[in-house]
Amino acid sequence: MTESQIYSLQASNFINHVMFQVCVVISMFIAFRLSRVTNEMGAGIAMKGLATLFGLGVVYFNLDMGAWRVDIFQGTAARLAALRDSSVEISQGSAN
Repeated sequence: MTESQIYSLQASNFINHVMFQVCVVISMFIAFRLSRVTNEMGAGIAMKGLATLFGLGVVYFNLDMGAWRVDIFQGTAARLAALRDSSVEISQGSAN
C-alpha cells in the first residue's frame, strides 16, 4: 500500500462514519419526538418503556460512533508505521 492509498482508505472510512452519524442525528430527532408524543398522549408504561429503550439505543450507537473515529485514526497510524518500517519513504507529516 502506498501513502496515498492509506489516506484514501482513511477518507472513505470517514465518509462511512459521517453517513452513520447522519443516521444518528435523524434517530435522535425521532427519539425526542417519540418521547414528547408519549408524554403528551399519556401513554402507558409499556409505551414509555419502549420509547426509553429506543432513546438509550440511540445514545449507545452515538457513543459507539465516537469509538469508531478513534479506531480510524489508530488504523491509519498503524498502516503508516508499517509502511515506514518496510523502508518506504513517507512524507514528514505522515511520519509525525
